[in-house]
Amino acid sequence: MLLRASRNRVLQLIGAVAAVMAVITIAAVARFASGIGETSNLIKWGVGCALFALFATLWYRARVKAIAELTTAVANGWTLHRCQITAVFVKRIPLGHEVDLVAVDATRTTTVSLAFGFWTRASASRLVDLLQPNIVPGSPPAVPLKMRAPNVKRT
Repeated sequence: MLLRASRNRVLQLIGAVAAVMAVITIAAVARFASGIGETSNLIKWGVGCALFALFATLWYRARVKAIAELTTAVANGWTLHRCQITAVFVKRIPLGHEVDLVAVDATRTTTVSLAFGFWTRASASRLVDLLQPNIVPGSPPAVPLKMRAPNVKRT
């Protein structure tokens, strides 16, 4: 339920920005239809809207993937490190709270950094409380780096 609230927060933020963009788009099209606006500005706005849609899709997919990774990590007994709650602001505008953590598998070969956003600190604290059995204090252990050889063609 808490992770669904985190996912819904992403959708609500995307929806708020999309609503503002829709109002501006309607005004821009109406202005263009009346002969006042320029085609190049309308095209630039359309490209900007398309880029926002791409960003929103990627952001939402990343949150869904993070939820799946956390669920898998907890089910498989991974340890959670650096679990902290951070307030999120954009130019002094509060946008909720975020739970940041690092999940480490039992063999200590894989680490995953995860973040989950909530509107209230109470919701973020409830997630931390639920994850408490898996949280280990301190920094995550060092994970060995896996280096691969460069692809060099030898003649």
